[in-house]
Amino acid sequence: MTRVVFSNAADAALTDIFRYTETRWGPRQANKYVGELLRLVDQIAAGEIAPRPIPPEFGVPGFVTRHGNHFVYWRHLDKNTVGVTAILHASPMQGERLRDAFGA
Repeated sequence: MTRVVFSNAADAALTDIFRYTETRWGPRQANKYVGELLRLVDQIAAGEIAPRPIPPEFGVPGFVTRHGNHFVYWRHLDKNTVGVTAILHASPMQGERLRDAFGA
């Protein structure tokens, strides 16, 4: 079974997404949306999501999968581990924030 590791940035993003969604739409919607993101990560780890490479203009290696208004950036750390590096809201600043999350 493939294990999943979240970077500090990705973990913090989940917390921020939960808090924002809870404030804006309530705890039920926050639990639903973050739960969907976590299920997506499980599907990625299980190989159920086709890997889509991060566009080369971002300058970082890995894959990206979209859910709702967010992009989940991930890569294989080894054959048994998927690393979720960033979870970013769709925005024009995405490339800069992604390079920061990857330490590039």
